Amino acid sequence: MARQRKLTEERKNLINQRLSTYKPEDTDDVHSMLKDLLGDTLQGMLEAELEDRRLSKDIRRISQASRIRSYPCMPKV
Repeated sequence: MARQRKLTEERKNLINQRLSTYKPEDTDDVHSMLKDLLGDTLQGMLEAELEDRRLSKDIRRISQASRIRSYPCMPKV
C-alpha cells in the first residue's frame, strides 16, 4: 500500500489556488492542468536522465579503449 502524506495547510492552499485558477470541470481538465503545471519539470528531468545515460556510456567506452591500449602485449594501432 502506498504511503500517504499528510496534507499541510500550505499544500491545501496551493491546491485550492490552482483549482480556482484552472477551474477544472472534468478529468480531462485536471489532466490538462497537471500537464501545464508539471510538463516542463518532467521534461527537464527526462532530458537530464538521458544526458546522464549518454555520458555514462561515453565514459565506459573511453575507459575500455584506454584499457585496451594499455596492454603491452597488444600491437599498437
